[in-house]
Amino acid sequence: MVRARGVFVLREKLKGLKACLKEWNHNHFGNIHNNIVKIEKEMNELNKKEESVGLSLVELEIRRGCKKNFEEMSYIKSLFSNKSQDSSDIEKDIAIQSSFTL
Repeated sequence: MVRARGVFVLREKLKGLKACLKEWNHNHFGNIHNNIVKIEKEMNELNKKEESVGLSLVELEIRRGCKKNFEEMSYIKSLFSNKSQDSSDIEKDIAIQSSFTL
């Protein structure tokens, strides 16, 4: 009887931990796919502006930060991806990353 109670307590603690981890993940990372899309959009806008009129020092720093965030989000996405990437997906990711110049 005591052993069954211990398993129940453990199960309840794990349920609580799961809820806390889900909340932390949402607060810390948000929706990774949406974040990557937003970063790509901002990078593209900065690249277009650079081609037309150039970027200020502040905008260059913003672009560096975007590139770093993109790399981090892409890495996290690859860690938790349920499907394996085929070669075309990998080539697309490489092409996107190489388009983000400093």
